[in-house]
Amino acid sequence: MSINIPSLYAFFYVFSFIGTLARAECVPAKTFIETKDSGGEFLRVNSKGNKVIFGDLAQSGQNRTVLLDIDQQGDEQKHTINRIKTPFNDETYPVDTLSDEWTLIASPNHDGKMRYYELGEVQKNGGNAKPVFEDSNNDYYHSTAELKGSGENRKLVRTLLWKNQKYADYEYTKGDHVKSSSMKPLQSGRVCQNIVMEGLSPSERNEEEKTRKLLDKVSDELTLEVSALKAQGKTEADIEKSEALKKIAAQMENIKLNDKVKNFDQPILNKTGDKVAAVVGTTLKIFQINEDKTCKELQDLGTYTSKARFSYPMSKGVELVSYKKKIFEGSELVDRVVILNMKTGSETVVPTETPVSSFIEFIKDGRIFFYSAPKEGPKGYWLMDLNQISPTGQIKTDNKTCIKQAMASRSSSKSKEDSGVR
Repeated sequence: MSINIPSLYAFFYVFSFIGTLARAECVPAKTFIETKDSGGEFLRVNSKGNKVIFGDLAQSGQNRTVLLDIDQQGDEQKHTINRIKTPFNDETYPVDTLSDEWTLIASPNHDGKMRYYELGEVQKNGGNAKPVFEDSNNDYYHSTAELKGSGENRKLVRTLLWKNQKYADYEYTKGDHVKSSSMKPLQSGRVCQNIVMEGLSPSERNEEEKTRKLLDKVSDELTLEVSALKAQGKTEADIEKSEALKKIAAQMENIKLNDKVKNFDQPILNKTGDKVAAVVGTTLKIFQINEDKTCKELQDLGTYTSKARFSYPMSKGVELVSYKKKIFEGSELVDRVVILNMKTGSETVVPTETPVSSFIEFIKDGRIFFYSAPKEGPKGYWLMDLNQISPTGQIKTDNKTCIKQAMASRSSSKSKEDSGVR
């Protein structure tokens, strides 16, 4: 059999070209957005990875939360950053949405209330932005998401507090500006009480609810006092020495819950508000929230973890969950960031080459997003496609899967502060 050499060369040329073209369709394996900001204790990122909310540790006082508007300048290799002052308090949480952009942002502890701001209002007026709504369903730690059935101008919103599984649902109607927009409460209560109070008799549940309401009242007093002290410019050390706080804390210690009641710690909603991840007992569990607000256990990780974060729903309904937990590397027990595929139950350890200084967030195309502040070298935000990265953090040369560019198109925005990419 004879071989046509020119035809063979042509075959390999075409094959090579197709391979190069396929790689060109992939998003960059790693994108680094350098920033002069110090990062913060919390981090929120929008679905495109071009807006970030964080608490600036370099600043003191209540209003140190910043909105960053990142402009990729067309090629993901150059970025500029517009730094916007906000009226937000620490632990501000944008209302998660399946849309391409945030609409509402929830900021806690404004004189004991949760305030909801429109993104456009904050972009326009910065720290002088006015809220569209405020509500007493308030806690320092919380999560919030648009529910299924939300539209472009009418949205159903659920906000879940960390304390005692309290939630509230709202209806938001978008107007031409903040004064013509409206938001109203629909219903409130507690989620997952069939889990938390499992094993209690009806009379025990009634007594427990009375105790919970008292605990809620005292907890609200504590929140108001802390907010007042922060508004006065008090430091964390000053707040710890506060006699008023010590008195309220003593009241809380004297309120005893039934020993049968299960803990439900660090609850975080998924992107559509119908699932929640929480530490129950000593392990992280994931639950479906039913229409009647009872919960069905979907997954038990069997180990203690940090608070979790859900991805956007992916193809075939797959959701990913990120968290930190201790794992063995050789004989050493170390903290690592792990990503769980809820459908398969498999875990992926995030490569350790780059120090992770915040919780892992997801953007809509499937990449992960986090802040890194190594002891040496520049600090900033990383976007990574884990399909293209080895367990040691190196970019694979033979990867067969990746996130396609078409999924990752992002809109640009005006910017002021120069930044760089590594």
